[in-house]
Amino acid sequence: MKETLLLRSFFAAYQLIWYCVTPFLVRSGRVKEGSGERTLQEVRFSRVDLWIHAASAGEAYLARQLVKCLGSERKLDILITTNTSQGRSILEKDIDTPGHRITIAYMVFDNPSLVKKAVRIADPKLLVLIELEIWPALMAEMKRAGRKIIIVNGRMTEKSYNGYKKVTSLWRQLKPDAILAISEDDKARFIALFDQPVTFHVANMKFDRMEHCRISTEEKAEYQYLVLASVRKEEQSEILYLIEKLLEKFPDLRIGLFPRHMHRLENWGKLLSDNGIKWVLKSERSW
Repeated sequence: MKETLLLRSFFAAYQLIWYCVTPFLVRSGRVKEGSGERTLQEVRFSRVDLWIHAASAGEAYLARQLVKCLGSERKLDILITTNTSQGRSILEKDIDTPGHRITIAYMVFDNPSLVKKAVRIADPKLLVLIELEIWPALMAEMKRAGRKIIIVNGRMTEKSYNGYKKVTSLWRQLKPDAILAISEDDKARFIALFDQPVTFHVANMKFDRMEHCRISTEEKAEYQYLVLASVRKEEQSEILYLIEKLLEKFPDLRIGLFPRHMHRLENWGKLLSDNGIKWVLKSERSW
């Protein structure tokens, strides 16, 4: 990879920012766990063939699905990294690996000096980034090492694109070798950002995980169901208001509420109880 003055200047500033924020990050609640791995004070991996990065829970499920589809013709050493404890918990459950050797670790901070060390240790032939995980230091180091990068199940909102395109010249120097996008709109945004013609529209991998609905036919006839998925903390008050209004109008409505982050289940339970709304964990039901 030919490094321009822009790229060198960016990474000099980027490195400085990481040095400044890392002491605070390793003390923060959600990042403190696994801080040794994130700073490479603890190294759980060695040389691998494939490095898959799955940011959090949703991407972790996709990483499991991806490994399952790799086949068994050749046994691979695979490193799967994640940013969150929830993602790690999902990845550490039994994976159908077809004989591949899997290592799970927290993602190293995107500090250029740390990433350089991580890539040197792992020495992957291919880096797979799931959805929209474009970390500049990691991508740059893979480029320097002459390795390949692929984005799978790629998605990019208009809002994200408008942010990234402010430094289009930077991203085009770090462009992946191939991008698999989940819609024509996402494909167009990826092409515009990276100037990478090897970009394809493919089916969303999330649908590969769909199971047969376990709600009985008797209950389907008796009740109506509404699913509120991937609910964020910032949406809590609006969602609670929506639930209250819906139950006023449709008292027999059954609502499936799925928080974006599972550690907020207890908070949601208290919130619903405090507002007189009956609830039960899905794991305690047979449907």
